[in-house]
Amino acid sequence: MKKSLGQLVLLLVACGTNSPGAGAAPSPAGHIDLQPPPKHAEMGADSAPLPQAVILETRGESVPEIEYALADLARELKTRFGRKVALRQSLRPERADPAEPAATIILETAPGIHTPPEGYELRIERRDNTAVVAIRGVDPSGVLYGTFAFRDLLEQAGTAPLPCPIFIRDWPTLATRAYTGFARDLSDRSRRTLDRLARCRINAGYYEIYADRGQDVVPPEVAKLAREAAKRGITLYGCVSNWRTNRYLKRPLCASNPDDVALVERWFEALAQRGCTGLIFLFDDIRPDAVVHTETCTACRTSFGDLAGTQAFWLEVMARVAERRRVRRLLTCPTPYYRGWQNTAGGKLDGIAYFARLGPVCERLGIDMYFCPYRSSAVAEAVTAGLRRFVWWYNGVYSMERALRGVQLDPGMWPGFPQLEFGWYNTHPDAERGLAIDADVRNELRTLPARTRAAWLCGGGDVPWMLWGIYTWAPTQYDAKSARRAAVIAALGTWKPYDRWERIVRKWIGVFAGAKAGQRWRDPAKRTAVLDELERDIATAEQAVRKAALPVRALLDAKTTRECTRRMNESLEALRDRLRQGRTGRVKVYLGPVKERSAPAGKRFDQKMSLSSFAFGYRMRYSIEGTVGKWRRCRYHFGSGLGMKGPSLRNWYDAGFIDVIVGGKSLDTIRAKFDKEDDTHLRGTWDGETATVVLRFSLRVDNGLEIRGAVRPKKTKVGPVAVKLWCIPGAGWGSWKDMDKWIATAQREVQHSRMVRLKLPKENWVVYYDKTYDIPREHAEGPCGLLFAPEKFANATINLATYVVETTLLLKPGADAFALTLWDFHGAKNADIVRAWRTSPPQQPQQ
Repeated sequence: MKKSLGQLVLLLVACGTNSPGAGAAPSPAGHIDLQPPPKHAEMGADSAPLPQAVILETRGESVPEIEYALADLARELKTRFGRKVALRQSLRPERADPAEPAATIILETAPGIHTPPEGYELRIERRDNTAVVAIRGVDPSGVLYGTFAFRDLLEQAGTAPLPCPIFIRDWPTLATRAYTGFARDLSDRSRRTLDRLARCRINAGYYEIYADRGQDVVPPEVAKLAREAAKRGITLYGCVSNWRTNRYLKRPLCASNPDDVALVERWFEALAQRGCTGLIFLFDDIRPDAVVHTETCTACRTSFGDLAGTQAFWLEVMARVAERRRVRRLLTCPTPYYRGWQNTAGGKLDGIAYFARLGPVCERLGIDMYFCPYRSSAVAEAVTAGLRRFVWWYNGVYSMERALRGVQLDPGMWPGFPQLEFGWYNTHPDAERGLAIDADVRNELRTLPARTRAAWLCGGGDVPWMLWGIYTWAPTQYDAKSARRAAVIAALGTWKPYDRWERIVRKWIGVFAGAKAGQRWRDPAKRTAVLDELERDIATAEQAVRKAALPVRALLDAKTTRECTRRMNESLEALRDRLRQGRTGRVKVYLGPVKERSAPAGKRFDQKMSLSSFAFGYRMRYSIEGTVGKWRRCRYHFGSGLGMKGPSLRNWYDAGFIDVIVGGKSLDTIRAKFDKEDDTHLRGTWDGETATVVLRFSLRVDNGLEIRGAVRPKKTKVGPVAVKLWCIPGAGWGSWKDMDKWIATAQREVQHSRMVRLKLPKENWVVYYDKTYDIPREHAEGPCGLLFAPEKFANATINLATYVVETTLLLKPGADAFALTLWDFHGAKNADIVRAWRTSPPQQPQQ
């Protein structure tokens, strides 16, 4: 059979064959190539054509889902397959006229087919040299999904006759297959989004009140959106967010305030009135002041006791509205919903005590609870603590650059389409490949139905709903490679050229991000061989991109396809730039544009920057928010707001690794300006009231990041000057409970939980490391190092804590300049670096 698969996401996995039914021989494995694979499939050895004339017949009562399925299939038969379509509706089964010169496709609901909800039976038989197709759903959604399966079979057959007899019985494993990137209006684009979600078998989403953006009412368009979603088998939930409401009110939501209670109740009433058949109250991502509100508000503390008690009250409000409006689907996202749920919000919330109180309330009210961890051991642990009615909340199918979590990625580099496993908690940096998927991920994903029948995808990377729809329909049969192959074909219309391009791009990402990458090619002969190999690979990948630029397919629009091809070419240009660096030996400085977005205090400004050689580099991000005269580094950030994003996830801290304290004042309230200096150095300037601080960054040949600082007073006396540095050595994504932080100097090694004062000038270098998270331990990244010129500093102290390690270098009175160098030994073993530095200590160049 010809396989023209470009339009479809849901193809290409060979399904296994179950026992055959009467009148059909067992199908050899691979003959029915549906993605996701059906629960039961049989195929005979005969065939029957689908002639130019096709009758679409519906039986029984007409409902919106079947009307949509009918119109969708009719349109596809006309536009994709060139058939002439006639519609016929009958209230009782009728046998087709054997002399009729047209094929008949029958759509009907048949509750007696004995499948779970949304299941269907698809039967193709031959009658008088013409195909007769019967699509019977246990409910209207089942009919819709049956038509999608039939379209897949048509795509596989192409211009050839349909194989027959065929019998398929299928149903979803997960009852809720939801995606939060939902339409908010009824534009043509939004309707296309709903079409795509339905086509990928996604059956739920939510409309959220954007209170933080000033939305105070539920618009009438939501009712139309709910109806359009329902026609496609999609349930629309109405969602209220605690954190958005807090931003709207400019204070924590208060359960003791009658106006707050009336506001929330009004929103839920309006959402239900507008046709939302599910309700959600989100308590995630709230600020610490909301976490401790019950402690600071006397009325709430007296009435509700703690955060869980307060949230239980709000869930009762939602449940009352649901009962009045006959809404049966209720969800909440608890505050400790992520990996560190046991001890969250900076230690202000005991997750175990929280779930012990809130869990039984949710169970009594019939409210499901979102929870990010999905591994069986993590879910079992949370259930023991009090989690009830668990729903997996997958926090993103991210692109590789997000999943790399700090591994250096060149500006413009796109590693290709994501994999389902590219989530926050599923990958770790790998010394050779750059990124590796945790060993147990795929098995835990396949066994998820043992823990829940509902899964929600919260946003994600490039067209994540493709993989999500394939996975959530049949997790136990999910095949990662075939599913992603189908998604790529849907986007580009081809697989092999893309696959060749992706292998090359990801190979070199791994090479550049791997262990000791900067030390690998000191030998000129080896370096030349590597550069020659890179040049050959670029040429091969260029040919692949040209072959991949095929015409757009129906599932994605032309803009998306062009964007994919453009990003593929940009990735090759990034590799060409690396090649030029390798040939010339130059350092590249990248300074990205300042990106502006709204923030609670005014505006937030973010800027990315990097310094890199051919095989090594440092990537940074600066973040600050507020208004003129009232700047403040972003919350959760340290120091000046300048964070180190690579080559490791942590080591020098991604949320802020450096600060200069002038007269007791941090740089955190001064908005910095960055520029490039002769294209080999990066410069940051903080122009404060009492002094201007300038930091000049450059990349050394030994892969150290040299920082030269200058403090230019505007007043006669500015007070003491100190440099502060923060790192989390060794463990990029480890458990806080088992971290074991150490430092090594020229004279000693010291374990955590100490305040260490360095003995200057002899102890002028430090290696920071974690004994638990040493290479090749999972999530280990390697140690980091510091070197400074001791003659400029009066003293140096290290707060060697169990997690974040803080180093303070106090300048001598009158000193207005300093020099230091930082290293990130990504992928190296602790002992190797300590031994190397003690044998041959690093040297700080003279100013």
